[in-house]
Amino acid sequence: MTQWKSKLQQQGQIAGGVQNESLNVHAQAAQGLLTGLFTYPVLMAADILLYKATHIPVGDDQVQHLELARDIAVHFNKTYKTKLFPLPTPLLTETKR
Repeated sequence: MTQWKSKLQQQGQIAGGVQNESLNVHAQAAQGLLTGLFTYPVLMAADILLYKATHIPVGDDQVQHLELARDIAVHFNKTYKTKLFPLPTPLLTETKR
């Protein structure tokens, strides 16, 4: 999230030329970054489920993304009446960020 915010701020500084054009460029850059923000958890879930991982080492800030992977696995398994995807479990480290 921090990296996303800094990239959004950088795009705003780069687009500091003509005011009308800068707003348009800034809006386009923000849209691209917003898309990345929302697709990242889905891509992470796809990577986890593709390899049928059961224990995932993550930090506290990534647990919510792992919950999405669990939800997708449960929904898929229930919809297709299968146990294709095991439910991934977080392995939290004792070390804090």
